[in-house]
Order: sequence, then structure tokens, then C-alpha cells
Amino acid sequence: WTAAAASTDGLSAARAARRGGRVRDRGARERGAHDFDTNLVVEAGAGSGKTSLLIEHVLCQMLARGLDVDGFAAITFTEKAAAEMRKRLASALAELAELAGKRVPPEQVGEATEAMRAYRWLSLAQSPESIADTAKRRLASIVAAEVSTIHGFCAGLLRRFPLEAGVDPRFS
Repeated sequence: WTAAAASTDGLSAARAARRGGRVRDRGARERGAHDFDTNLVVEAGAGSGKTSLLIEHVLCQMLARGLDVDGFAAITFTEKAAAEMRKRLASALAELAELAGKRVPPEQVGEATEAMRAYRWLSLAQSPESIADTAKRRLASIVAAEVSTIHGFCAGLLRRFPLEAGVDPRFS
């Protein structure tokens, strides 16, 4: 998954929900969050919800398709952004487990967070017990997720496969 199509209206789904407004690109966002078989591209300005959409997409993949934390890579430009993405993913998994653990009816859940949107969608096909169990297991292993910069991702590959890459196994 490359990314998801979204408009450049500059208003994230979360901000629109908090303001009680409508998101103009709801269909594109839903496709980006739930279409796992198509490569899509996000083209949107700062603050428009690109990271939020990516988090929702990963949450839905983890629970709908059984995606484990070692089954995806989230690559960003800076260490700060990578740390923020990992933190947001962990927070969303915890919130998802909490919603499911409390058996909150999906129709009573808003759309202000990635976890809320994912819970509403996942509840169409999964029991709250299943959602809570999987979210807790993914949260427990989140430290193993590949969330890094392109430099960090490439260095990790070289460390895992130094001989195949033709580099000294002790490189730093």
C-alpha cells in the first residue's frame, strides 16, 4: 500500500468530526482506509490527515486481514515523524482495544479518531471480543513494527542481509 487518495481541502477527518462538519472527501478516505488490494496515492497538504489515514489503514489491515506488526513498513522523512507515527499507532491500538473491551455499540462511536473509525468499520464483520483480543496482541508487539525513516529502513535491511548486499557485517 503506497497511500490513499485524499483531497487537498486541508481539513482532516478528525478535525471535521470535532467541529461537527462534514468531510468533503469521505469516499476517498474510506477507500484509503479499507481498500487493501489497490495501490493508491495520497496528495494532500499539511494537516489534512494523511498520517491519520495511514494509521486507520494499518489498524484495519491488522484486524481485518490479520496483518502482524512484522508485515508492514511505515516509512517517513524524519526520526521525529517516525516516533510520532509509532506513538499514534500504539495509542490507536490501545483505544481500539478499549472500545471493543467495553463492547461499545458501533453506532454510538464517533469518528474523531483513527480507532473510532476503524472500530465502526471492523464491527460490521467482527465481534468486540475478536477486535479487543487482536488489538491487544498487536499492541504488545508494536515495538517490533518497522516504523522508521528511509535511511533507518535501508540500514536495517543491510544489517539483516550484509553478505547479500556486499557490505561488511560490522558496518555502522
